[in-house]
Amino acid sequence: GQVKEDLLVRFGELGLKLENGKLQFSPFLLKKDEFSDTEKTFELKSISGDSYSITMPANAIGFTYCQVPIIYQISENEMVTVSLESGDTEQFSGLELNDKTTEYIHNRNRSIKEITVSISVDHLR
Repeated sequence: GQVKEDLLVRFGELGLKLENGKLQFSPFLLKKDEFSDTEKTFELKSISGDSYSITMPANAIGFTYCQVPIIYQISENEMVTVSLESGDTEQFSGLELNDKTTEYIHNRNRSIKEITVSISVDHLR
């Protein structure tokens, strides 16, 4: 009921959208003042249930989607950087993942460590 509705509203505010099998990021409803001015620690639980933390830089906000941490960071260049458990990274220009990466997230196969979405301040209120 209400909890599901609140979650859907918040994902809408965060600009998460699934279109044609691709996860898109369009956080135009977020306000600049929702982003931390300082570095912060983000406490998380892994898919296997283990607790861990990551350090978020200043001018960032974090949340999880399918237990994958997503960090929105204010930047001049808009892109998405996917950090893989293998240590490799994949970069996507613009604010959209490809269908393969989106599928990995939804399958929760543990191959994606975190996602950093670099967004322009112009996308914020």
